[in-house]
Amino acid sequence: KELESAEVFGEINQMRGSDRITNVELGLRDFSITDSFKAAAQVVFNRSKAKDTDDIFFNLRGDYAAADDLDIYAVVDSAGEEFTSYKGDLEEDYDFDLFKLGADYQINENNELMAAYSMVQIGDQIQTDVADYNDEDKSIFELALNNESGAFTNKLALEYTINDNYTDNYETRVIELGTEYALSERTTAAAALVNKDEDNDGTNVINYNYFKGNLGIDLAENVSWENEAKYILGDAAEVEGESSAFTTSLIVNF
Repeated sequence: KELESAEVFGEINQMRGSDRITNVELGLRDFSITDSFKAAAQVVFNRSKAKDTDDIFFNLRGDYAAADDLDIYAVVDSAGEEFTSYKGDLEEDYDFDLFKLGADYQINENNELMAAYSMVQIGDQIQTDVADYNDEDKSIFELALNNESGAFTNKLALEYTINDNYTDNYETRVIELGTEYALSERTTAAAALVNKDEDNDGTNVINYNYFKGNLGIDLAENVSWENEAKYILGDAAEVEGESSAFTTSLIVNF
């Protein structure tokens, strides 16, 4: 339902497999507090049949137009210790709090600079469940340059994480160079080269490069066909290796 200055939404979805997880989602988006400031809120009530647990996740976001070419935003995410995520789109699946501050700057018509800082805290339950996790706060720094050139959309991004795995002196760096090309109104091709390096207190954990290529085709208004190929080359714990993978999926939206 759309209000004069906001949109109220609700959604119920269920995942069935080894578990039956039900989400009931309620939210408010594009709530205009002033001409320059908008807010959004979302709460998800979640139940797992296999674990016989239920909990909630909530998200708050505020966007402020500081200037015609500068937007500043803040985000808060929080998931309970018995929340069960299945979409893989959260910082952790459960038992965490995230605080994020970011800015998007439109350099010119074709180029945009994006920067963000996040701090993530986890609770006792996920520390107990995940052997590699400790109790340090994790900090994530993100910097990206987006460029549009004709039918191409290009991206150069850097992500640097301090206290990764919530462990003191565990650092992770990810660099990505990617491009996307609209072959037609229904078909999009994309490619990216990614370098990832993890260091735990001076000891190399993993270092690898991988190339990925994507091809997405909109077969109908609510049906799409997604294909992704990956080739990975690198080393982990001083052992070199390589691998490749291909995935294809047919997505139907109701």
